[in-house]
Amino acid sequence: MSWVEKTAGGRHRAAYRDGTGRRHSRIFVRKADAKTWLAAADADRARGLWVDPRGGALPFRDWAETWFATRTVRPTTSAGDHGRYNNHLQPAFGDLPLKDLTPMRIRTFVSELSGRRAPGTVRHVHALLSTMLRDAVEEGLLLMNPCRKTALPAGAALRRGLPVVRAAADAAGRGRPVLPLPGADRRGHRDALG
Repeated sequence: MSWVEKTAGGRHRAAYRDGTGRRHSRIFVRKADAKTWLAAADADRARGLWVDPRGGALPFRDWAETWFATRTVRPTTSAGDHGRYNNHLQPAFGDLPLKDLTPMRIRTFVSELSGRRAPGTVRHVHALLSTMLRDAVEEGLLLMNPCRKTALPAGAALRRGLPVVRAAADAAGRGRPVLPLPGADRRGHRDALG
């Protein structure tokens, strides 16, 4: 439900109620601008892209507290994530409103963290931040996850103790790692049987 009303000062207040019944409004000089703003808000809500204008003002620290309180994970996962949050994310972003966590700010953080920590640590911290902000998007606090296209440092070339062999696709620029078959030597060739 949305409407435009005239204020005592002769301006125009555009207002609407969100899905929870909370009222949102903004004042404009021209009535046409108020109607345009309402039309955009109505379209965003209809497409599922509406973001609570006050949600973005929520400090990251407060969102993190709510987010951690609602998780159901193993105790070891919870302890690791709390450690990453307390050591890296809270000092960097704790006081910032969610809306100020921009892709550039995230990339700068990852770059600075990469200079101090191992690639695996950087990837784990970024994954935690990305998950927290993805859930903020799902709650209507942000329009998009600012972590989406962050370049992360490369990791070790070994997985589970097995050497990684680059397939012929590597030459074509696709570079997908392929694990060798059991019985293959370090170059990925099959051992001669019998």
